[in-house]
Order: sequence, then structure tokens, then C-alpha cells
Amino acid sequence: MEVSTPPWVPGGQQTNSTDSYTEVAVPVNSSSSIEQAKALDTISTQVLLWAMPIIFVLGLVGNTLTFLVLWSKDFQHSTIRWTISALTIADTASLVLRLLPEWIFLLIGRDFVARYNSMCKMYFFSWYFIPHVCSWMVVLVTMERTFSVWTPLKAKALCGSRSIKITITTIVLGLAAVNAPLLGAWRVVTTLNNNNNQTVYSCSVGTQWEYFFENVWYWADVSLVSLLPLAMIVTCNTIIIWKLRNLKRMRLKLVANGQDVGNSFLLSTVVMLVVASLVFLVTTLPSTAYYLLQKHWLAKNSQYIEPIALARLYLIAVICNLLFYVNNSINFLLYCLSGSYFRRTLSRLVARKFHRKYSLQRGPSYALASKTSRV
Repeated sequence: MEVSTPPWVPGGQQTNSTDSYTEVAVPVNSSSSIEQAKALDTISTQVLLWAMPIIFVLGLVGNTLTFLVLWSKDFQHSTIRWTISALTIADTASLVLRLLPEWIFLLIGRDFVARYNSMCKMYFFSWYFIPHVCSWMVVLVTMERTFSVWTPLKAKALCGSRSIKITITTIVLGLAAVNAPLLGAWRVVTTLNNNNNQTVYSCSVGTQWEYFFENVWYWADVSLVSLLPLAMIVTCNTIIIWKLRNLKRMRLKLVANGQDVGNSFLLSTVVMLVVASLVFLVTTLPSTAYYLLQKHWLAKNSQYIEPIALARLYLIAVICNLLFYVNNSINFLLYCLSGSYFRRTLSRLVARKFHRKYSLQRGPSYALASKTSRV
């Protein structure tokens, strides 16, 4: 079972499907069909080459700004500082350790991961481990907000900073232990290319691990990255939305009676995180669906699919893959659009930054006068 790169495209390898068009057994295998398929493959590859760096830069900038906002004074007493920070770190790790190497591989056309056993093992460990962490950090964020809405008083005791830190550490260590067998499964193998007598390096699952990888790990991976988080996120969001409807009715009654409704921070962050978790489902489900399709149909029937159909499936795989990475880079924009408190905190940080820069440009006397005027 040789896989030089993560298997998310038709046929199980992250290479253009044109590589095997001449070997595909189809009823009508015309040259025009193959040329159309190659042209579509080129478009798919170009989409990857241009979209990946954009997603990477936007994600890196957005995640950095998210981290700065969370660690400002405005969020210092909130437990979501820890949960969203953990999610932000996991998203950034996905961009740096998964998207970036994948883009470099497409750009230079060389699989640098397959040169060393240690790189091969760590790359595939991170390929599976990081999405697991991302998914379960979203689950943790959603569950923490569910407790905050459902039982606000008990939530302060159950979801304190110390409890959240312990939970995050337990999740990360537990997922690392689950993914540990991958370090033994993947290795570098060398084969001789008969056409040019050159040695070909590739990452491969060892023969003794093939059954485990195909029948056990496959379902463990799908469950950890999508199926279990999906069930828990949908359940928690249903509870949150139902509870928010009741809270809205109560707020309207309090406002009508002239009473203070308060707790706008809780409502703002709850709405913000519900939106983020829903977008997580939208961006990750296509990739999971394609993964299941590939396992149960494409891998067995790819040699019987016409070239143009295979190329279209490759384009679908590209879109699903990019959507998965969009999930790692879009949270900052979602927080700004749906979280009024997050948006105000960001505005204050930017205002303070520009005010400080302007004060330094005007000189010490201006800064002293500005401070005196605020006293």
C-alpha cells in the first residue's frame, strides 16, 4: 500500500488523475476525452496553487488577530479565552503543518516528505492528529457555551479556567495516544523506476499495518474528525438555540418592565460560537462525504470510470480539500461578523494602537498632554 501523499483524490493518491488515463479501462476512450480530462486536471491544480497561499495568509493573519483579542484585558476573566485560543492554535498548526507542505509539494513537484523516515512519520501523524484536535476543540468550545447558557451558575464552577486547561490537555494527550500507532505504520520505501532507472521514494504503510489501516483506522479517523463531533455539535447547538429563544422572550419581558437585562457578553459570545460551529459543519462535511465515497466506491471502480468523469471527481476533491482548510482560516471573520463584543474589543485594540503610534509621532509633549486631558 504505497501512498506518497495523503489520499484525498480519485485513485487514492494526491496526484493528477491524468497519470493513469491511458490505463483506464473504459468503453469509449477517445483522445478528445483524455485531452478534456487533462485540461480539467490542469484547472484543478491551478485552483490549488492559487487558493492555498491565499487561505494560508488570511488564516495566519486572522488567527494572530484572534489570539491578540482573546488575550486582551477585555477577555481576561472569560474561560472562552482558553478554549478559543486552543482552537486557534490547532487551526494555525493545520495551516502550517498540512496546507503549507501540500502547497510546496504541488509547487515544486517533488515529495520532500518521503526522503526521511522521521519526516514521513511526523507528517502523516500530524496529517491525521491535527484535524482531530481541531474538531474536538470546536466540540469543547460548543459544550462550554452550552453549559454557560443552560446552567450559568454551575458553569462557573464546572468550566473554570483550571478545569478548561485540564480538559484541553486531556483531549490533546488522548488524541495523541490514539494517533500514536501511525508513527509505527508509516515508513519510507524505495522502488526502481524501470523507465529511467531512477530510485523513487514514497511514504507507505507497512504490510503488517495494512489491515489495521484499511479496516480499523479508517473508521476511527472518520469518527474522530467528523461523525462524533458532528453529533455532539448538532446536539449542543440545538440546546443553545432553544435556550436562547427562551432567554430572548425573558429579555423582552424585562425590557418591557423597565428592568436591566444585562449579560450581553454571554449572549454575544454564544451567538459568535454557534455561528462558528455551524460553519465548521458546512466546511468539513463535504470532505468527510468524499472520503467515504472514495473508500467505498472510487478506490474499487476508478479504473472503470471515464477520464473526464475522473477529472471532475478530482476537481470535487480539490474543492472539498480547500473547504476543509477554509475552516482553519475563517474563524476570525466569523467572530467579527457575529460577535459584537469581539468586534468592539478589536476596535479598541486598533484604536489604542493607532493612538499610541500617533502620540509617538507627535512627541512626548503631546503624549503627556493627552494623558493629562483624560485625568
